[in-house]
Amino acid sequence: MDNQEAIAFAALWASVHTLRFMTNRGLISPNEVDEAYGSIIEAVQMGDADYAARVESRLAVTFSEMRKWAEERWIGKEQTNPR
Repeated sequence: MDNQEAIAFAALWASVHTLRFMTNRGLISPNEVDEAYGSIIEAVQMGDADYAARVESRLAVTFSEMRKWAEERWIGKEQTNPR
């Protein structure tokens, strides 16, 4: 991994951890978790295929965990439109 990839990966993980904190506190819906994951994967797939595969494999577990938390803890469970 070169310096540019390392910096990009660090920035990505900082954003993901912020989403984790918010999800853990019930502030993000399951749909929003899915949207965030899809957006990140879509963006990284525009670049190097090997880098995208590494990012996707590392994020899959994290976002799966976050989706579970969102289902359990989201404070807006009774809302019909989570956005």
